[in-house]
Amino acid sequence: MSNDTNESVKMIGTLASIATIIGVCIAIIALIPAFGQWLNPREPISSAAPPDIVIPTGAQTIIKTSQVTETITPENVSRINELGHWLDYWMDFAFTPDGETLASCNYDTLDKTVRLWDINTRQLLFILEGHNEQVASVAINPSGTLIASGSMDGMIALWDITSGKLLRTLNGNVDGLYSLEFSPDGHLLASGNLDNAGNLVQLWEPETGKLLFTFTGRQGYINSVAFSPDSQILASGGNDGAVRLWNVATGELIRELTNHTNEAQHVTYRNKPLFGGRPLGVTSVTFSPDGSILASGNQDANISLWDVTSGQLIQKISAGSWVNSVAFSPDGRILAVGTDNQVQLWNISTRQILLELDGHAEPVMRVDFSPNGRILISSSWDNTVRQWGIYP
Repeated sequence: MSNDTNESVKMIGTLASIATIIGVCIAIIALIPAFGQWLNPREPISSAAPPDIVIPTGAQTIIKTSQVTETITPENVSRINELGHWLDYWMDFAFTPDGETLASCNYDTLDKTVRLWDINTRQLLFILEGHNEQVASVAINPSGTLIASGSMDGMIALWDITSGKLLRTLNGNVDGLYSLEFSPDGHLLASGNLDNAGNLVQLWEPETGKLLFTFTGRQGYINSVAFSPDSQILASGGNDGAVRLWNVATGELIRELTNHTNEAQHVTYRNKPLFGGRPLGVTSVTFSPDGSILASGNQDANISLWDVTSGQLIQKISAGSWVNSVAFSPDGRILAVGTDNQVQLWNISTRQILLELDGHAEPVMRVDFSPNGRILISSSWDNTVRQWGIYP
């Protein structure tokens, strides 16, 4: 055999070896995603109720109106996924009007940011930085162009939702902020404050940054503020156990609603009983979509439904444990309630509970429906935000 032939055979052998090595490498690379998934499995999106959701037997309830018959069952309420985790204490969130994006804040002292999420992909879009202390509240204006964030540094930051750029800051000279809300017409921004000087609620013009009114009093911390659908009334709930209704045009107090218990009796928090006679405050207020009813949640484990026009109590409902958040569905027929470690769904017409959604390991601090009512979001101090799909 000639030297040329030997060299050709050797070259063919070398090329074959290289091809084999390349093939093995390609196979290994192809296996890496599966191996990573085995090491760190990601929960699939499911349309069926997962095993960790505990729903009472026979919980099916039919809600009837003149136009629609809607059935809510364990089969059509499902935890469809979770958003990312970081640090502790998910505190507040807000939807864009199209329901596609979620802004959230975290009350951990190490985290001083606002985060923007894509609801469908669960991808983090922006991290907004600029506050000097933890962020306790976020809100998005009705046009979906602005994010407002309120911090325990006493500052409100306004951000462009498309670019994530900080547009301006508002300083009301308060000790901290617990709650923010844009008016439905988009012209006003209300802030519920923590302030020892008694500057409870402030009303701002977001386009100019002008402070319009400061509502004063002895309500303690303001945990929640909410506008009526016509943007004419502002409700505030604070640590003194009262709900106050304010005239947005004049800044005057319309009336004070008091019915919640002022002392702890057989109330649980983090699954432990609370005693000692400490004041129990209003944690959340929200108007029904037609503006006729105001719902308030309280640390005394009760939800109160108020007639907005008369100020009369319609009914008090026992949630069984500390109430942190209340929210009406967009059609006004369901009230979602965040409690000690549970999400509850209540039928407003019958005042009966529809479903109890278990799974959170810590207090559920915030609940709200997407604009189309098909998704319910719950955030908890267990460091998760859960999306519950509601399928009539």
